[in-house]
Amino acid sequence: MLLLNRKKAQYYAVDFIVASLIILGILSLVYTHYYISYDQDRAVHLFNLGYHCLNVLAESGELSKTVYNEDWGTLSQLIDLTLPSNVYFSYYVYRWESGSWVKVIGPVGEDMPDNGLIVKVTYVLSGNYTDSSPRKIELYLWE
Repeated sequence: MLLLNRKKAQYYAVDFIVASLIILGILSLVYTHYYISYDQDRAVHLFNLGYHCLNVLAESGELSKTVYNEDWGTLSQLIDLTLPSNVYFSYYVYRWESGSWVKVIGPVGEDMPDNGLIVKVTYVLSGNYTDSSPRKIELYLWE
């Protein structure tokens, strides 16, 4: 009887070790999947923040007003107020002339880092009542 109980204990120990290895394998799989997709999630989050920022400014009319009046200081302040404090930005503005985009100003804002995740959001204004030529804003975001 004692020999039978000892074999049962050995089977439980082996079962415990196998189950532990399976659980550790699953946890490491979940961790590596999350770790790999973290940069993609961050990029999507930054893109959504930038698009939302430019869209809010466009819907309020401030984006068109500041871009066509070339009031870059006010535009920088508005973008800075709309974005979270841990997100940094720089932007370029282009004018459509003779079939191509011509840079009006840029970079305006923070100096872009040499490495790391930088996301570009492009927004095109179709014109306003004083100037019908389109303008393109390229907003670069990073943390």
